[in-house]
Amino acid sequence: MRPYILEEAHLDTEGTEALEAAFVDIWNAEENRRFLSVSQVPVTQAIVHAWLADTSGGRVFRACAADGTIIGLLAVTIADQMGFELLGLGVRPDWHGQGIGPALIQRGLDTARDLGFVSVEVDVFADNPTMLCLVLKRGFVPIGMRHRVRADGTDVVRLRRSL
Repeated sequence: MRPYILEEAHLDTEGTEALEAAFVDIWNAEENRRFLSVSQVPVTQAIVHAWLADTSGGRVFRACAADGTIIGLLAVTIADQMGFELLGLGVRPDWHGQGIGPALIQRGLDTARDLGFVSVEVDVFADNPTMLCLVLKRGFVPIGMRHRVRADGTDVVRLRRSL
């Protein structure tokens, strides 16, 4: 496995240009987009900039290669009344299989626990066996399904893990 580090992106104190560019690259990668976009329309830097500008109640964690390149991202939403949700997880295709996805999920789970949450939820497209296996192996269980969510009619499975 190639070395990488995990860290939280501090959106209020650091520039977001590199983070925005990484989101665009990772979310728009052919292998990733169908699992990360409801509309299937490519994301733009302007869209990501707007997401990051409205991060109240959310955090972004990133995995970086030794040279500082962002190779993986996890966005979470945090709401005292609604709970803690893994909102989006993406890894650069050339880094798939290196343990980055599981490490980012664990970082999200640890953060939720540290903040006092008792469970974490995630939505996964039903045709994404990699992500479904990833979260099922980490103790998530299906709690619901929403039908025909993605532009092509694919369903979403809602899963929850108790902490």
